[in-house]
Amino acid sequence: MAIPVGPEIKEELSEILQAFLLDIVEDEVKLHFKDNGFSDEFVKLSVGIATTAFQMTPFNIQCTVAIFTIYCVMIDDSVHDLEFKEHLNRFNICLLSREPQ
Repeated sequence: MAIPVGPEIKEELSEILQAFLLDIVEDEVKLHFKDNGFSDEFVKLSVGIATTAFQMTPFNIQCTVAIFTIYCVMIDDSVHDLEFKEHLNRFNICLLSREPQ
């Protein structure tokens, strides 16, 4: 039995659910990187990207995207080869826009 609700309640429930999912994904990503010394802010950024860009995907995919994002940022920050950076940027764009590689 469905109960009709107004847009305000839908928005509030959506925000609660999104915050809950953010916490779950963040905990999983922190666990993955627990021995690597990443700051919580660094992890929060990648989790935010994963759960915003991939809202409708399963939990394990969101965790994978968040972990991948951290690796991409690490590689991008540590590499100075412009050609490699261009390939990495294209890969990131394709991933986030769900285009084929």
